[in-house]
Amino acid sequence: FKYIEISSISGRNIDSLKDLIIEESKSHSYMGEKIPTNYLKVEKMLIEMRKENKIKNDLPLMKMKDFIERIQKSIKIKEDEIKRGISLLHMWGECIYFESSEILKEYIILDPKFLTKQVLSNLFHPNHKEYLIDGKLNHSKLKIIWKDYEKYCEFLIELMEKFEVCFEMNKESSKDFYERTSIITSYLPMKAPEIFEK
Repeated sequence: FKYIEISSISGRNIDSLKDLIIEESKSHSYMGEKIPTNYLKVEKMLIEMRKENKIKNDLPLMKMKDFIERIQKSIKIKEDEIKRGISLLHMWGECIYFESSEILKEYIILDPKFLTKQVLSNLFHPNHKEYLIDGKLNHSKLKIIWKDYEKYCEFLIELMEKFEVCFEMNKESSKDFYERTSIITSYLPMKAPEIFEK
């Protein structure tokens, strides 16, 4: 772990910080590796789809099977190669896709900013604080919190769990997602309760 104290007023140590970032970047094992041109074509199409969604004012969420079909209409490329390209783009922060989860592998998020600008900002909006007492969130309240993308609530909670924003409590107890509860870690009380619920 490295850090440098800088001043955005005087500009002190800004050049040192730039040099450190460049040196750290160069030290990564994948630097200098060649990238298959098909991956770059997938990236180009991802960016095009993201722009289209913005113009249409649609959510930057797409079913992975639709995404794959659309790419295969333009490029001769196998499905597993598209997924490998998407994994690389996910690491670069160009999109969000997790293949390891049954729920998360259904969708690709074309624009990662969607999570911060819409999903998280709505979850932590001051008007919604009343739904997060002591860090407990009843999933039925998500219909209010995420009203613009209600049909994606289960996917989004699973995604929030991946980023350790929340943890679902009683998955096995109810098949109905909206009857379950999640714990939002940043809203947990500082003092532990005297009696824990079972």
